[in-house]
Amino acid sequence: MQFKDSLKHSFSRSVVICGIAVIFFSFSPARVMAVFTDAFDTPVSSGLESVANTNYALTNESRMNVSGGTANFNFAQCNSTIGFELLNLSDTSSDTTVSFNFKSLPASGEHFLFHTSRYQKVDLSYRLDIGVNSSGVGRMYWGKLINSTQTATFTPSIPLGTISANKNYKLRVVVTGTNPTTLRAKVWAENTTEPTGWMIDVTDSQAELQNAGKVGLRSYLGGTCTSSSSVLSFDNLRVDANISTPPTATPNGSPSSCTGDINQDQVVDLSDYSILAQNFFKVPPTNPRADINNDGQVDLTDYSILVSQFLMTCSSTGATSTPVKPSATGVSNPTATKTPSSTPTRTPTPAPSVTTAPTPTPGSTSGVDPSGEAMPVGDLPGWKQIMKENFSRNVDLGPGKFMSVYKDSFTRIYGDGEGDTAGKFEGKPSRYYPSKVMYVKNGVLIENVHTEGGTPMGTGLFVKMGSDPEGAQLYGKYTVRFRVYQNNSTSLKGFKMAWLLWPKSQQWPRDGEIDFPEGDFGDRIFAAHHRQNGSSGDDQDVYFSNTRFDDTQWHTASIEWLPNDTRFILDGKLLGNPKTRVPNTPMFWVIQTESCLSTACPNANANGNVEIDWITAYARVP
Repeated sequence: MQFKDSLKHSFSRSVVICGIAVIFFSFSPARVMAVFTDAFDTPVSSGLESVANTNYALTNESRMNVSGGTANFNFAQCNSTIGFELLNLSDTSSDTTVSFNFKSLPASGEHFLFHTSRYQKVDLSYRLDIGVNSSGVGRMYWGKLINSTQTATFTPSIPLGTISANKNYKLRVVVTGTNPTTLRAKVWAENTTEPTGWMIDVTDSQAELQNAGKVGLRSYLGGTCTSSSSVLSFDNLRVDANISTPPTATPNGSPSSCTGDINQDQVVDLSDYSILAQNFFKVPPTNPRADINNDGQVDLTDYSILVSQFLMTCSSTGATSTPVKPSATGVSNPTATKTPSSTPTRTPTPAPSVTTAPTPTPGSTSGVDPSGEAMPVGDLPGWKQIMKENFSRNVDLGPGKFMSVYKDSFTRIYGDGEGDTAGKFEGKPSRYYPSKVMYVKNGVLIENVHTEGGTPMGTGLFVKMGSDPEGAQLYGKYTVRFRVYQNNSTSLKGFKMAWLLWPKSQQWPRDGEIDFPEGDFGDRIFAAHHRQNGSSGDDQDVYFSNTRFDDTQWHTASIEWLPNDTRFILDGKLLGNPKTRVPNTPMFWVIQTESCLSTACPNANANGNVEIDWITAYARVP
C-alpha cells in the first residue's frame, strides 16, 4: 500500500490521462492525483496492515485479515458490521475503484458491501449499498446517514442481475462537488471492459454532507448465518482525490445500433435493466431481445453492453444520439411506455379510454372548476363512474369537521397523531394530523403540510367506492386533479405524496401496491407498480416523469387498473404500462400525504399546500 507523491504523480498522469479523456474518452472523469493504493500483497493475520492505525481506521479488526493477495472480512455471525475508513484522506472529491468477491452467498437475508464517502463520524456519511441475497440477486442504491443509525435511501434500487459466489467484480464510485454533490457508481465483472456509462448518477445537497470526509469500505451480513464463515474479499483498492466534477457521458461517436433498448421504447434505461435481470441465465430467454449479443444466453456480457449504452436515446432506425444526463434517480425518457416487448397486450372488451380527462359531452360537466379543467361526469367506454367529488362545500380546520361534511365520498381519514409510514417503521417524528392540515375552501380541498412542535404533519383519506362498506374494489380507473406549491421561500423537501391503491387483505408485499402520483416534493412525479406475489418492497416497476411536484401547475393523474394491464397517465400522456404480475385482489384508494420517508424530515419552516380540485373513480365494465 502507498500514498503517491502527489506533485510528481499528478503531473505525469494529468498530461497523459487527461489528454486521453479530452481527446478520446470524454465520458471518463479526469484522475488528477492518485492518493492511495493497496494491492494487499503483505499477509496480515489480524487487521489490514502490519503497523496498526497507519492508514486504516478499523471496525472489528479481529475479524479481518490479509492473505492470498486479498483483504478479507470474515463473518462468523450475522447482523454485524466489519469495515474501515482511510485515516489519511479527507476530501470532498474522490474516485474509488476496488475489486470485491462474495466468497459465498448468505444463507438468508442479504450480504451488503458499503462504500462510504464524506465520512465524518459513524453516523454521518454518504453510503453506496450493494446487496446480494441467498439466490444471488444483486441490487445497488445510494443512501446517507444523518446523525442516526438509520440509512436514508434516496435512490431506487438498481438491479444488478446475478452476483455469483466466489467471482470477482469491480466497483467504481465517484463523488464530486458541493451544493449539489454528484454521486456516481457502477459495477461490472472483473476482466471485462469497464462500462462507459454510470448505473447511478444522482445529486444531493444535504447540508451536513457538503464537507470533506473520509472514504471507506464496510460490510454487513444480515439474516441467519450457517455454521461456516461468510467472507467478503477486496483487492486492488485505489482512491484518487481532488478530482474535478466528471462531465456527463458524451462518447465521441455513437454506436451504430441501440441493442440495449430491449423493450424498444427508444431509450436504454432501468426498464431494460429489469427485463435483462428477469432473463438472467435463462436458456432460451423469455424475451429474446435480452440476449443482446445473440450468444444464446443472457449473462454479464449482455449486461456490460447494456451498461455501455445506458441512457442512450434511440431513433426508430436504432441509431443512438447523445445520452440524456441521468436524473436524481437514474431514469430517463419518463414518458415512454415501460412494457417488455415480449408481453402480449390484453385489451378488455370494451376497451377503456386511455385519456385522463376526456372532454365531457354537453350537459355532463360540473361547470368550470378552480383548476380550469372540469370534473368529468358520467360513464366512459369500458368504465362506469362510481364516485366523484369536486369539493363544493367549505370546511374549516378542526377535529371531525371534514368527515361530517364529506362522509358520502370518503370512508375514513387517518387519526390525529397516528404515525405515518416513516413514523411507524423508521422511528421518525412525522405524524398524520388531518384536523390541523385539511380543509376545503372555494371548491378546493387543501392539505396544508407544515411542522408544529417538531412534528411534520400530513394527512390521508380513504375514498368510498362501490358497494363495499370499506370502499375497496377490484380494478378500476382513478383520476385526481391536483397541484403543490410552497407558501414561503423554504423548500418542501422532506414532505411527499404517496397516493395509492393498497390491498384490502393487508398482505404486503404479497398482494402488491399501485402508487401514483408519488414522490418527494421538489422532485419528479413518478409511478410505482409493486407486483403481485412480491418478495420485497423493491419488487416493483418504477416510471419517472419530467414533471416536478411543486411547479405550482395543475396536473391530472390517472391509474387505469385492469387484469394484467396497468396504465399510469399524467396530463393525458401515458407514463407507464406494466402488464406482468399486476395486483389482482381488491384495493383501497388512499390519498396519502406524509413526510420523512427514507429521507431527512422537512425544514421546520417549510409550509406548503397540496390542493385537490376534484377526484373521481370508475369501476371496470367486463
